[in-house]
Amino acid sequence: MLFAGQLTPTELRVVVSLAAGSSAQELALAWKVSLDTVRTHIKHAKRKTGARTLPELAGIAARSGWLERSDRDV
Repeated sequence: MLFAGQLTPTELRVVVSLAAGSSAQELALAWKVSLDTVRTHIKHAKRKTGARTLPELAGIAARSGWLERSDRDV
């Protein structure tokens, strides 16, 4: 089983927010960072989890229980 601890706190925050329905652009605007920054976090999270697509990454987050344990703010 993949543990959330394998991702940085920001990567986890991005993955959970995406899985909950936010877009990368919405996250960039809400967090006052560039879209490229959010995309970099997504790329790193995908590499660490082995996910090839965003839906796959969101599925990993949902199956791993990260959505229930997170303190997301978007």
